[in-house]
Amino acid sequence: MRRLPDSVKKQQGTARPSRISNTAPSKKVSTVAMPPSTLTESAHQLWYGIVSTLAASGQYSPLFNTLIEAFCNEKSKYDWATDELSKEGELTTYTNDGKTVTISPFIRIQNDCLTNMLAISKRFGFDLLSMEAIGINQDKDKDPLNDEL
Repeated sequence: MRRLPDSVKKQQGTARPSRISNTAPSKKVSTVAMPPSTLTESAHQLWYGIVSTLAASGQYSPLFNTLIEAFCNEKSKYDWATDELSKEGELTTYTNDGKTVTISPFIRIQNDCLTNMLAISKRFGFDLLSMEAIGINQDKDKDPLNDEL
């Protein structure tokens, strides 16, 4: 059985001060932090989307700002590499002998950015498996029929 959040225990009157978690966010953050000035315009929009969603769910902390900035930067680089690939047209080129293949460096940039974004996204529950692992939306997805079985 999962431990009840401190806010629920306080409402029920069963909270004990010695057992209150110091690491859990004490309240929902109502204001969204300003994005760092180093982000591009598209990364700014992504920043506001991520931070406001995390704040609305009560999962945001200002301590996450560096990781969110890293995620936004990686997404911005990924989009840039995708644009360059679409302009370039050819993903691979062949040398004069027709055997040696040269792969566009933008493919490597895309792959690296995607790997970094996936690693960071697992920390915030951006995918279904990590949402389940860190306990986001467990109550919403709970099936009442499973309790009866």
